[in-house]
Amino acid sequence: MVRFILKKEFYNEIISGKKVEEYRAVSVRNALILFDCKKIIDEKGEPGVEILQPKKIKEIRFDLGYTGNYFVIEVNKIAYEQFEDFLPEGFKKGSQAFTIYLGKIIKIHKK
Repeated sequence: MVRFILKKEFYNEIISGKKVEEYRAVSVRNALILFDCKKIIDEKGEPGVEILQPKKIKEIRFDLGYTGNYFVIEVNKIAYEQFEDFLPEGFKKGSQAFTIYLGKIIKIHKK
């Protein structure tokens, strides 16, 4: 199962239903987790990936830091997006991110 760490603020917003998308930085690591990719060497000779399509991920586990608390939630869609009009917190106009569109919470575990 795919697993990501969240800050308390975002963890609580998703649990409450206020936040229905989670954004992940565009990186090779996140691309390999969320998408089917082809490994490539870029123009500078650096290793990278070519994103092909989103993986068929049905659910993701989000952990509240390293507390042992977590929830498992349905994934409705995963997309690679560029932000022009709508800017999520921490992103600038023209920024790109992997967006995870969230569904229903399946399980909540409190330590």
